[in-house]
Amino acid sequence: DEVKNVEHYLELENLRLAKPCTLLYDIDVSDFALPPLSLQPFIENAIKYSKVNEKTNGFIALSTRSDEQNQILLCIEDNGVGFDPTQIKPSSQGLKNASERLLLILGASVQVESAPNLGTKIKISFMRKETSFKDDKSKE
Repeated sequence: DEVKNVEHYLELENLRLAKPCTLLYDIDVSDFALPPLSLQPFIENAIKYSKVNEKTNGFIALSTRSDEQNQILLCIEDNGVGFDPTQIKPSSQGLKNASERLLLILGASVQVESAPNLGTKIKISFMRKETSFKDDKSKE
């Protein structure tokens, strides 16, 4: 469901962008639950700040893996302009709020790796849970 949310969000963004943004996938595992719209703020930041849509071969890539401890490793990466993570303003709330939400709900850790002219990589890791975040209308 979350991949579909990201696709729909990017479709809407591409309607307003002069050059469309390319989304790449490398999904090894998909049998885990994420809260609805939990990836959207990370994708939004990538579009808004990375300027990938201004590059000839600009992209945002979404990948998933699991390790031997049943931990999910989710990565959102772009080949945009990058930034110095130490220069994030204290008033910036988007990444902070999204990261705190994932921490509270999934116990996830979020790491931001970036450097000027080298793009940005967001690494999200958490233990796989059997929880579903869907509304179960069949019980009504």
